[in-house]
Amino acid sequence: MSNTRYKNAVDCGKMLAFSDSAGRVSHVAKEDMDQDIEISYSNPDVLRVFRDSLEDYADGRFVDFEL
Repeated sequence: MSNTRYKNAVDCGKMLAFSDSAGRVSHVAKEDMDQDIEISYSNPDVLRVFRDSLEDYADGRFVDFEL
């Protein structure tokens, strides 16, 4: 593993491992990286909020305010 141009990421071969501000790691395939992923995953606070939202949705705590 080696460092990358993102301060919260580590190069893991074909994958990049991004750490959020809570210390959790998310892996992204290098071939899947695009500008949207780069913007959200390279910011540890944004990545934490994104992961928390996914966990809330998976646990059934998601609320659709447009109902």
